[in-house]
Amino acid sequence: MIDPELAAEISQEHEGFLNELEGLAIEAIASNNWTPVLQHLNEIMAWQDANLHEAQKSKASADELETPSAGLAPTTTRD
Repeated sequence: MIDPELAAEISQEHEGFLNELEGLAIEAIASNNWTPVLQHLNEIMAWQDANLHEAQKSKASADELETPSAGLAPTTTRD
């Protein structure tokens, strides 16, 4: 189960999405047409995937900046 404080934070952050989802769910129950609910969910999943991908790219870029020799072959020295 998710921490109640985290759940409240997520609810506030995504209030618009959740309100829209609730409205669509009520309409779906009344009409037995779940397509708009599924479309709404697909939109948020695509948005999250895109943001996750961007975050991963940003982290990779930051990691490269922290280690400028990343990707270079190790050097050896002779005595």
